[in-house]
Formats: sequence, structure tokens, C-alpha cells
Amino acid sequence: MSEIIFMSVPLALAASISPGCFVLFIKVLFEKQHPRRNGLTYLIGAIIANIAILAFALATFGYTAPVRMPHPLLHAIIDFILAGLSVTMLIKMFAKKPEHVKATSKKPAGVVGYLLTGFMMKLLEASNLPPLIGAVHSVRGAGVVFTVALPAYILVLALSVLPLLATYAVFIANKQLALTLIAPIGNFIEKYKDRMVKIALTLVTILLALSGVLHLAKL
Repeated sequence: MSEIIFMSVPLALAASISPGCFVLFIKVLFEKQHPRRNGLTYLIGAIIANIAILAFALATFGYTAPVRMPHPLLHAIIDFILAGLSVTMLIKMFAKKPEHVKATSKKPAGVVGYLLTGFMMKLLEASNLPPLIGAVHSVRGAGVVFTVALPAYILVLALSVLPLLATYAVFIANKQLALTLIAPIGNFIEKYKDRMVKIALTLVTILLALSGVLHLAKL
């Protein structure tokens, strides 16, 4: 169990660093019409996105690495592949020239629109995919029984959307306080979101490479 926490929790927290998704979520909460409903719908969409990633990872690893028969070499290879994916994303981000995108006032259309927006923003966030798959993989690779693995998967899912959950909880408890607190946070994140993603991907690369080395040490 300690091995699961050691690798999966940091990776799940890294997956929660989704600046683009978070900034748009704040803008939804600042809307004049139905901010609670739209914010909740957006949040549900983001959660569904991570559930879809988690399910995909479980289905994939279910065939390649059964939970009762851990394969250290195979798990190490998967870790190194995910680390390589993170490095590729980092290189792409550093090579990309800064773009000045004009802000748009267009809002999602209805409840379904906010649901799909939250889903796509979380699904396509560069810093979300590798660490979340890595976190699921670290639980799967520990070779624990389902009764132990299930709470770990739920924990990974909760941590991967923790900033959104915490922000919405504060917003529901005290709207005025929440808006006062999240406005400067949102401005800061929007200003430095590219740098935050780069830092997150760098940490994810290190964690995944470390996980791969630890799996190789079991051979």
C-alpha cells in the first residue's frame, strides 16, 4: 500500500495541475446567469473526462498486466513510454512560439455545452494525460487485490480534480469570499499557465522515470 501512495498520489496531484481547465472554470463561476449550475456541470464534465482516461488505462493494463501477476519489466517499459510522452509534450511546448489569442465572449450552449466544455478541457490538457495514466498504472502494477485497488483508484480520481472540487466547494459555501479569493488566483494562473504546465510535465517525467527504475530493480 505504501508503494501505491508513494507513486500514485504525486502523479494524481500532478494531473490536477490543469491551468487552462481551471481558468475557464473560474470564468464560468463569474458568469451572471446560473454560475452554480453551470459550474457544477463543467466540473462533472471534467470528472467524466478523467473517469474515461482511468477506464481506458485500466482496460489497457488489464490485458497487458493482470493485477495478480505484476510484470516489473512491462511496467517499467510503460513508465518509460509515459515519461517519453511527457518529454515530447515539453519539447513541443518549448518549440512553440507564443501566440496572442484574442479572448472570446462566446459561452457554451446550455447544460450540455458546459458538460462537453469541461470534458474536453480536462481531456485535452497537456499536463493531465501522462500523470493520470501513470497514477493508474502505478496502482495496477502494485499487484494488490481489487478491494485495495478500488479505493486507490477513487483517491487518484479525486486528487486529479482537487483544485476544481475545492474551488467549487468554497464557492457553494461562501460565494462572495470565493469570488474574492479566486479572482487573483485565476489571473496568476492565466498569466503563468504555460510555465506551470512545463513544470508539471518536468516533475511528471522525473516521477515516471523513477517509477520505471524501481520496477526494473524488482527484476
